[in-house]
This record gives sequence, C-alpha cells and structure tokens, in this order.
Amino acid sequence: MSSLSRKHLRNQDLIPQQKLDDVTIVGLGGIGSAVIMLLATMGFDFIRGYDDDTMEEHNFGTTLYPEEWYSRGDDNSKCKMANKIAENYGGEDVKTEMLVEKFTGNGQVLSDKTIVCTDSMDSRKLVYEKWKEKEDREVFIDMRMDALTMSCITVTKNSDVYMDYWFPNGESGEEAPCTMKHTIFCANLIAGLGVTQLFNFLTERPFYQYIWQGLSPLDIKMMNFYCGEDDSNTPIIVEDMSYANTTPNSFN
Repeated sequence: MSSLSRKHLRNQDLIPQQKLDDVTIVGLGGIGSAVIMLLATMGFDFIRGYDDDTMEEHNFGTTLYPEEWYSRGDDNSKCKMANKIAENYGGEDVKTEMLVEKFTGNGQVLSDKTIVCTDSMDSRKLVYEKWKEKEDREVFIDMRMDALTMSCITVTKNSDVYMDYWFPNGESGEEAPCTMKHTIFCANLIAGLGVTQLFNFLTERPFYQYIWQGLSPLDIKMMNFYCGEDDSNTPIIVEDMSYANTTPNSFN
C-alpha cells in the first residue's frame, strides 16, 4: 500500500472498498481516457483496457492524454497512454493490463464490471454479448457521445434493457455530427456520468438505466428506473420516493 493510500479516506465510507476489485474498459479514446482517470482515482485495484489504435496529433484535443506524451516514431498507442494515466492517478495501488488489441471476444477476458466506449455500435454490441456470457456478470455500462449529445445505458445481470437502446451503425434516427467532431468537455461529462452509474450500482443506490443528455440547449431524459430487488423480488424503493431521503446513508 502506498504512502498516499490515505487519499481514499474520503470515499471509503461511501464506497465498499472490497467492491473496487477489477473493471474492464473497451475503447480508450476520448471517453475512455477520462474513465481510466476516474476509476484509478476512485481506487480500483485492477483496470484492464482494450484498444488497438494509436494516438495521432489531432486526437489530443479530444482526450485527456497530454500532448507531451506524443513522440514521433515511438509507441503512441492509446493503451500505453491509458496505462500512464492509471499510474499517475492510481499510484502503486492500481494494477493494469492495457492490451493493444481490437476486442473480438476470441480468448479475451472481460470483468464482471465492464464499460464500453468504442466508436461503433457493432463493436459495442459484441462487447455486450461477450459480457452477457459471464455467469457472474454484475454491471455493463455503455457510454456514447457525439458533438453535443451523449447517452449512457446501464444494465445488470437481472435487469437488462440493452437491446432497447441499441441500433445498427448509421441508423440512430437522428442527424448528429460524427464522433470525430466531438468536444473534450462532452467526453468528460459522459465519462463522469457513466462512472456515477457504476458508483450507484456498487453502493446499491437507485439509477436510471437509460440517460440521454443534450448540451445545446441543456436537456436531459431518463428512463427505466432501477433500484435493485430484495429476496422476494420486491422493489426496495419506488421512483416517486427515490429523493425523499437525502441523508448520507440513504439510497440517493
């Protein structure tokens, strides 16, 4: 344990530390770079990442990777930079496995807690389908964005609405700028929202399984309220009461 492990003192009463075991992120670009930073800071013991892409100079305006890390003719893989982000924010307390591979599911490993933030709907569905094969799966979070909108889909082993919000590439039904035109603040916002969903799941707080947010004008839509279930399959708390109690020990 590093001398800086006390940095987690402020969240140890909010997050059961034993639940911060391991997590996998597929896609280490704009959103992924911010997710890695947040999970390492949160205190996850082990972070696995997949991305076979390399950073080009124009990518630095849409990720958290510092431009000074770029070296012509050197290894500029997103995995290498994601590993440095994790080390910078997690210190000695985090172990990583950043794989310079396109995720195909063939012999590759996902965690029970998996996050996807790739740039195509087909690749997202592939990761989801492989996660769904895991008997001990816990939570799957899909973070999406374009220039001025974002969405987050969160599913669990027993409450899976993923296919309600999946669509083939190019068939979203909306005219939206491609992800190459996204803004760094949009990437940061959806990363924070997605990690908040993970926090809510780990701490047994309620959350909406589908969240969409637009930035101009600022707007938000939420669907599929989830609050977990007790042993009798009865909802622990209903949506209308989810904000009734705001003490530190409440569900919200």
